Amino acid sequence: MKGILVGRHQLLEGQKKALDELRIEVVEQVVNIDNPQEFVQRAANLGVDVIVIQALQLPILAQILQSAKRHGIKVYMFNQGKAEIFDNKEEAEKYVQELLEYRVLLATPTDNKFRVVEFTSVEEVQEIRIVTKTVWKSPYS
Repeated sequence: MKGILVGRHQLLEGQKKALDELRIEVVEQVVNIDNPQEFVQRAANLGVDVIVIQALQLPILAQILQSAKRHGIKVYMFNQGKAEIFDNKEEAEKYVQELLEYRVLLATPTDNKFRVVEFTSVEEVQEIRIVTKTVWKSPYS
């Protein structure tokens, strides 16, 4: 299968392995999506079977999913398990080294915390549903 990767980061070795085992050949990596419909149309024109999401804002993902379904393109996401938070960089790096293919250290300079996320699976996005309830309304609307 041909796929487009959406995200700015290099893939972890575990993510590469997952794509290989799923027989997905990444033909392009896209960092920014300005127009989701144009993006999916371009993917369809390239003959892409799947769009693989590293990280993406939910409203854009919802638009991509809706358009991709019309074109018969699947949308997959990398699932990151629960993040582990460390106060000490060395401890965080040691934790990453224990499972280097699947873990990555993300520093949070504003609060001196070190967050480690672990790639756990590839998920097919089948539906996105947002249920809302108005909790405040402008007196001018």
